[in-house]
This record gives sequence, structure tokens and C-alpha cells, in this order.
Amino acid sequence: RGLGDVYKRQVLFGAKQSRPKPPSRMKNRPPVLYAFPSYDKCDSLIYFPTALSRLLNSSDFDNLSKLFKTHLDNNCNFDFGCRRLKPTIANLMEIFTFSAELYPDWFMCAHSTSVVENQIRTTVHLKFSDIKSIKDSLLHTKTTPTQCSILQESIERDQYETYGLNEQEHQIIKEKLRESTDLVVYIRMEILLTVDQSTGKIISWDSTNAITSVSPVSF
Repeated sequence: RGLGDVYKRQVLFGAKQSRPKPPSRMKNRPPVLYAFPSYDKCDSLIYFPTALSRLLNSSDFDNLSKLFKTHLDNNCNFDFGCRRLKPTIANLMEIFTFSAELYPDWFMCAHSTSVVENQIRTTVHLKFSDIKSIKDSLLHTKTTPTQCSILQESIERDQYETYGLNEQEHQIIKEKLRESTDLVVYIRMEILLTVDQSTGKIISWDSTNAITSVSPVSF
């Protein structure tokens, strides 16, 4: 039989002809990237301690200044638990920039944050190397009252409070701090921020610092 007869038979008896399947649209569709709305955590007060830690760790003082201008009230009260240093809105940036010179390897980590009414409480862990040669160098080059106060606080490091230690451990750490050796110092900070509910600005910044451990510097 000819090909024409075969075709007629298939049509008469309803035989299905095999047809090529249309190409799958899903397979040929190029990948699509969906852009999610950007969200800067620095815009939220609850992330203030986290942003503070991140910017100080990277010495990003330009953005640190912007963070303070955004969230701190011009009449904000400060208490950093220091004997000599008196923080104000005017010298706050100098405190942090000079501290970065004094402890160039410092690292902060915001551990936990809780909110009760108009107060934000955060536990921060801080680690830095306390190097005598750095202090000696800065003593000859830095002369502002704020810088002198920070240096004096560092020299009198045995006056720092301790945290989570029994009496024997407390005395051992105090003895190490009295020595003039270079030490790696670990500190637990408790930051309490009070927010004005009408303006959304921080009107009080309290910080208590306590040493949890020290160890010799190894190069």
C-alpha cells in the first residue's frame, strides 16, 4: 500500500498521530531574581547596641557619628561607670575614637537584648589587648582632658570590677592587673538605654563594666 492509503486508514479508524510536544516554557524561562525591600537595622532602636558593636569593630566612625545623631537626644545623660571619665554628647565620639587607638584589636559582641516599657537592656561582651607600650606612646602624644582621663582609667585597671568570680579568682585577677604586663582582657558590659517615648530618642545611656577574665598576650 502507498503512504496515502496508510494515512487514510489512520484518519478513518481514529489512529493518533505522534506529534512533537511543544517546548516546555518552564525549562526555557530565564531565572528571575526577586528583590526584597531593603531594611536597615540601624533605623530601629532595638538594634542600637548591635549596630554600635559592628561599627566599633570596623572603626567606621563616620557611620558611628550618624548613628549617634539619629538616635541620641542632644541632652542625653551618660554614665559609663568610670571614676574619672565623664561622657557627654560633645566628647562621645572622641571617647570611642581614642579608645580604638588605645585598644586597636578590641572586639565587641552584643549577646542578648530585652525591652521593658521604654528601656532597652543589652549584655555586651568585649575583648581587647591592654598593651603597655601603646599606653606609654599615647601618654606623650595625647593631651586633651578626655584622652588623659581614658589613659588614667586604663593605667588604674586593677580598680575595675569583676564578674562571676569567687574570692580567690577575684584576688588572682586583681594581682595580674596590678602588674605592668600586657594582658588580654575580657569584659562583660551591661548597657541600659532609656528612650523618650514622645521623641523616640535615647535620653539616658548607662553602662556597667566588669572583668570576667584576663590572660597573657601571646604574639
